[in-house]
Amino acid sequence: MSRLIRSLHDIDGLNPNSTCLFACQKSPSIREEDVTKTIDLIANVKFCKTRTIFTQSKKRNAKEYKLQWYNTVKQAFEGKDTFGFGTEYKGDILFLEDDIELSKDAIKMIWYMLGIKNSHHKTIGVGLGGWSGENLVNPHPDTVVIRYMLFFPGMAYAFNASVWREVKKSRFLTIKANDWSEALGWLWVGRYDVVVPTLGRMWHIGAIGLGHTGDGKKRRRIEPKPAWSKSPRLADLNKVTLNKGERDLFGMYCHPSEWKPYMSVKCMCPRTRMLYPNKRHFQIVCLKMPNVYDKCIGRDP
Repeated sequence: MSRLIRSLHDIDGLNPNSTCLFACQKSPSIREEDVTKTIDLIANVKFCKTRTIFTQSKKRNAKEYKLQWYNTVKQAFEGKDTFGFGTEYKGDILFLEDDIELSKDAIKMIWYMLGIKNSHHKTIGVGLGGWSGENLVNPHPDTVVIRYMLFFPGMAYAFNASVWREVKKSRFLTIKANDWSEALGWLWVGRYDVVVPTLGRMWHIGAIGLGHTGDGKKRRRIEPKPAWSKSPRLADLNKVTLNKGERDLFGMYCHPSEWKPYMSVKCMCPRTRMLYPNKRHFQIVCLKMPNVYDKCIGRDP
């Protein structure tokens, strides 16, 4: 959490009158000294007003995290005075996991993408990058896309109370998928899109991932540098634009009638996996696609 707080301290566009709600989980495996350190970190935050809630869990696994996520979102949207307004908050809330760092322009990009999200009825949320902070194809500091939502973008994301109401009345807690972002995806397959930047603005620095077993025992590879470090600059808000069309999972453009299955869902252009394999997701991959022109670092200033 200390690195997330440090990046928020240095970020552009954060209103010091904003309220930061810190949702902390206690479990038998968490030492009391770690809880004390967390409380001390929060106490020294100066860039926003702070409020803290603690939840108790029996285990640290995907199912418990899913329940904690649900309860935290419920508190955020249904608490009568969660953010000091004296009433429930219905607007957009930015949620951040504790093991990430953000780019200096991340908040400004969130504000820009929320404007797009709120003007497209099928688009329900915004994110700052893939699970590890990956880029999309044709990454550029001044471009964002509306892409298909197979899973909800995790780690750094925003949505409003209308999304929470849909979650609340759904099978979210009973659906088989225990990863919360996957559970949302399987609930709403094909129904919604999200807005994301083509250049990742979030860097996932946590070494421990839930893995396929969901027990937090798997150690994941951490990229040595954030995706945005490969760009010569960050966003110029006077130039930021939305790339044309609804995109597939990785930002490729083709007509949805051409999409091929990925994890049994038609959500990927025919050549995406060949042109943009997993090992290239943190690289700068510039591709030409029919009927659109996307800016890309290296060929566009």
